[in-house]
Amino acid sequence: MKVKDVMHKGVDWVSPNTPVTEIAKLMREHDIGCIPIGEDDRLVGMVTDRDIVCKGLASNDFDAGRAMARDVMTEGIHCCREDDDPRKGGASHGEAEGSAGCR
Repeated sequence: MKVKDVMHKGVDWVSPNTPVTEIAKLMREHDIGCIPIGEDDRLVGMVTDRDIVCKGLASNDFDAGRAMARDVMTEGIHCCREDDDPRKGGASHGEAEGSAGCR
């Protein structure tokens, strides 16, 4: 099995300055639970529906009308290639073989 056999194709990313409300609408429109965040032609983070809830809505000082992707995104995301084995995704990043390929 290869990553290309299980990956979602046609993924775009948004800027760290994208409003969280726009990200939520993209998730609903495309029926997905996460959006990659890119800047200067590189992946800088990921926003998941859980990030929006836990780092955003559940926070006392969260203002959904003003929040941007950078306010709720998870940083330190690792990438893999479509020909990689998804069961060994973390091995190329110094992690134990068999661990998850993305975090």
